[in-house]
Amino acid sequence: MSNGDGEGRFANLPDLYATGDERASNFDATSASERRLVAEPPASMPSARYSVSVLLGEGGMGNIHASTDRVIGRDIAIKSLAKHASWARERFLREARIQGQLEHPVVVPVYDMGISEAGDVFFTMKRIVGKTLDDVLSDLRCGDSVATSRFTQRKLISALGQVALALAFAHARGVVHRDVKPANVMFGDYGEVYLLDWGIAKIEAPATSIRPPSAERAASEWPIGILDTGTSEATMEGAVLGSPGYMAPEQAHGRALLCDGRTDIYSLGVLLYEVLTLRDLHRGETRADLIRSTLALDGANASEVRPDVATDLDIICYRATRLRPEDRYQTMLELHEDLEAHLDGARDIERRMNLADEHEARATALREELAILGTSEGARAEGMRAEVLRELAAALVLAPTHASAQAALFELLTESPDSLPKSAEEEVRDRQTESARLVFSTMARAYLPWFAIVPFALWMGVRSWPALIVLTVAALVLVGALVTAARRRRPDDRATYVVFGLNFVVVACLSMLFGPFIAVPQAALAVGTNATFTIRTSSRARSLFALASIAAVLAPYALMQLGVLPAMYSFEHGDLVVHPFMVELTPFPTVVLLVLMVAVPLCSPARVLGTSLDELTRAERRSVGQAHRLRGYLPLLDQARSSRYTRPSV
Repeated sequence: MSNGDGEGRFANLPDLYATGDERASNFDATSASERRLVAEPPASMPSARYSVSVLLGEGGMGNIHASTDRVIGRDIAIKSLAKHASWARERFLREARIQGQLEHPVVVPVYDMGISEAGDVFFTMKRIVGKTLDDVLSDLRCGDSVATSRFTQRKLISALGQVALALAFAHARGVVHRDVKPANVMFGDYGEVYLLDWGIAKIEAPATSIRPPSAERAASEWPIGILDTGTSEATMEGAVLGSPGYMAPEQAHGRALLCDGRTDIYSLGVLLYEVLTLRDLHRGETRADLIRSTLALDGANASEVRPDVATDLDIICYRATRLRPEDRYQTMLELHEDLEAHLDGARDIERRMNLADEHEARATALREELAILGTSEGARAEGMRAEVLRELAAALVLAPTHASAQAALFELLTESPDSLPKSAEEEVRDRQTESARLVFSTMARAYLPWFAIVPFALWMGVRSWPALIVLTVAALVLVGALVTAARRRRPDDRATYVVFGLNFVVVACLSMLFGPFIAVPQAALAVGTNATFTIRTSSRARSLFALASIAAVLAPYALMQLGVLPAMYSFEHGDLVVHPFMVELTPFPTVVLLVLMVAVPLCSPARVLGTSLDELTRAERRSVGQAHRLRGYLPLLDQARSSRYTRPSV
């Protein structure tokens, strides 16, 4: 789009003054109390200097054509008063002079003005090419990808800041725009921002905060005399001028005398609301609906529509759109400073996010390399994993909301590695050692009741003292080994295997009481279970313990079959008869001893298994608790994967 883009986009410019027949009644070119700015412009020869070509836009008051200044040799736009709008001649000239005097980068410069040979009033200005904010917002609402990438929220807010500066410049010189709206803000193709259409601008005394020029400077700086108008109002009180939906409440009331710089502040606040929410602040089917909405709303909260709107922007928007002028920003410079403060913070956030992106990208590359490397090089892989953690930590320090870095860290901290680094292996081994020491201590206490076999043997009657001595010595050696292993700071695997080897020897010796098939299998099973849960070694070692348990039962039987030990079982008339060779089987002591020999093997594994399960439960609770905390601090993976990362609204 341009001052016209060949498609009639400037046709709406004259409508800023009023609509239809309202123009003549609502639009008083000059009140009785306001002086004329200057006399009529001199006649000129546009046909000699300007070549008028394509029509760029037309409306109720003026037409805009593309043109070329033959003298200077540049493309310009030429705006002329429409034939049927002679009633607006004074206003037309007034617009040209106001716009021409406001020499600011955001105000389209006026080059010349005059009267053509046909008597038409015209003025020439810079021809601009681009898109209006109205077009941009429409494209953003439709999700246009080009508009989304080109016109970011930060860029639009920066543009509003430039417009605010231009309006502050105008207010300092006694000019109130009174028609700030998206259609009057244009973006050039090379980053320019323009505020268009000063047709219904109000002229008043300049802002008191700006030092007025001296009398000598006034004639050169404001030669047309904007500063020495005899009144602050050029429009009849009661006339409603402006664009419904963007005009301030005092404009909607028709109270022209109350319109000052704060009127433009309100309109700019409405623009900020639309930029933040992509929605109209005031909505309605008719002009009256829009005015009613304007008069009813006291401050707009963009966060009600977009909860992710930055708090400072929400406050700026609310403060700028208050119903009473005294509740708004009092100068446009104050509003601009707040917008700049936000943009400074937003630029810092963006820089931090970009740096976080770089750290996250390096972490991703390292993870891919780590996946290829696998566990073939343990030390190198561990170093790379530590580097990944450092990169992700750096990314999250810079940008705590960086979702892809959060997701990567969550995966890294919760994944189950195929192998552990040496330091972790050492920690696991320390935990297993502590568990083994506890089991050895428990087993030592569990074997103490076995020494009751000696008094029971004496009570029952000893048949073989050597057998009783062997069993007692074996039990003493076993308990001593268990106590020693429990007290050692770090029992090694060899000591552990020796301890359990002695266990199986003691179990085998129990066969001298009632033979290998009574009470001995329970004791062998208990020892094998204890060994399996204590050593926590490979399946091969577990198979070895199973074979040792079987050997503790079958080896004594094999020795009996070979005649090394006396036979302890015989079959007589269908009965199995036990022939003990170590003690006499007197009724009551025998029953008590059998109960003891059955109870001890049952209790011992229960205590050992209970100890191991307690440790396992504690480890499980620690693991679940850690994962729960991570989920509290980091997003779930499916949420994090839905978008690469989350940037705060700027």
